[in-house]
Amino acid sequence: MDLSPLQAAGTKRIDGIIGYDLLSRFAVTVDYEDSVLIIHRDSRVDRSVWGSECRLNLDFRLPYIDARINDSIAGRFRLDTGSGSTIDFNSPFVERNKLIAEDRSKYHQVTAVGIGGGSSGLIGELAALELCEYRVDSVLVNYSTTESGIFF
Repeated sequence: MDLSPLQAAGTKRIDGIIGYDLLSRFAVTVDYEDSVLIIHRDSRVDRSVWGSECRLNLDFRLPYIDARINDSIAGRFRLDTGSGSTIDFNSPFVERNKLIAEDRSKYHQVTAVGIGGGSSGLIGELAALELCEYRVDSVLVNYSTTESGIFF
């Protein structure tokens, strides 16, 4: 697997990707504030201290979760701990739900590269995200404007 597109986007060498087969065997906590990945053996950790559990859907061993945006739009979102943004909306979802306002002065144009190749988009504010039992208002997200490829 050629990881050079991912390496070009960052400053650190990438030797591989830790995936489903390993992570599915453990309870994992990602502590972004302290830059720590904590791997728990299921039998040794008290799940009651973790917070709310969310129903995770697996499709070909890829994790997805259902969420709601802007109080009325339901969506199915793939979890990607390697994404540099809060949420990346693919182009068809953006267009179908008219998520980009006509006045584009409120957005910042971005280009990104990842394991699936390059993409372009607009960074802007999402009014609300409801995920599990939590609601987050005013979230910065990436609205894809890519016309082909993985984010289309």
